[in-house]
Amino acid sequence: MPDDYRNRRQYPRLPSDYALFVRKIDNGTPGLTSKTSQVGLGGLMFASDLNLGVGSTLYLVMLVGQEPVEAKARVVYELSRDRGGYQIGVEFVEVAPRDLSVLEKLFRQISPSEGN
Repeated sequence: MPDDYRNRRQYPRLPSDYALFVRKIDNGTPGLTSKTSQVGLGGLMFASDLNLGVGSTLYLVMLVGQEPVEAKARVVYELSRDRGGYQIGVEFVEVAPRDLSVLEKLFRQISPSEGN
């Protein structure tokens, strides 16, 4: 990922490995499953064999522990991977308060400033 994008992030991200279901909202293509590689309060990153298209709107369900987190997101970048496929970064555009609280709890549990 380009360093200039990293420097523009509004929210910190954590390394992650959560199960993820992804479906494009703007067409009838079937969904895909993946794993997150980073997660933050404002978005996440995951791998995909498919090019989803920068600007595409996605419906996401991420399993954090036993809790599903649903979000509507927009593809911000897609980077080609050496081993094929893409690394995709998305920003959340709509997250229900209950789902946002699950993410916030995750950050509180991991945050070094909380003494954990």
